[in-house]
Amino acid sequence: MRRLGRLRAACIAGACWNLIVPGALRADGPVPSGLSVLDLRTDAARSVRGQYVDANGRPIAEARVGAWRNGQSVAESLTDRDGFFRFTLDGRPGGIYELRGADASVVCRIWAPRTEPPQARDAALLVSGRDTARGQRPFCEVISNPLVIATAIAAAIAIPIAVHNSGDDGS
Repeated sequence: MRRLGRLRAACIAGACWNLIVPGALRADGPVPSGLSVLDLRTDAARSVRGQYVDANGRPIAEARVGAWRNGQSVAESLTDRDGFFRFTLDGRPGGIYELRGADASVVCRIWAPRTEPPQARDAALLVSGRDTARGQRPFCEVISNPLVIATAIAAAIAIPIAVHNSGDDGS
C-alpha cells in the first residue's frame, strides 16, 4: 500500500512538472521561427545571395558571411557597403547549409537551378542580434531561472507532504 502511495505521489509530481515548466526547457515546445529552414534557389553559376543587416534593418558592411555544411566551412564572402553578399558553392551538391555571420545564422535548403519549390526565395536575410533559442543553454543558466527555482521549492514542499499523507489510512 505504501508503494502505491509513493507511485501516486511521483505521478502527481511529474504531471505538475509538465504543466509548470515551459516547453522550451523540456525541448519539446514549438520550434522558434528563427530555426525554420529557408528554401533558397541558386542561379546557373550556383551562386547564393543574401543580405546581412542589424536588428534595426541597417546593412552591415564588410562583414564575413560563410556557408557551413556538416560543421565545415564550404564558402565565404564579405558583404558590400549595402550588406549584400554572394558566393558560389563550386560544384557542391544542394542540401542543408547554415549561412553564418558574426552573430547571426540561418539554416537553408539550397536547391540546384530549376529544381526549387515554388516558395523558394532568391536571397537569404541574416539579421544580427536576433535572439535564437537552441535548447543548449548551460545548466547553471537553466537552474537560475526564477520559474525553475519556484518549481523546485514547491516540489520540495508538496512531494513530502503528499508522500506522508498517502501513508495515512484514515485511522
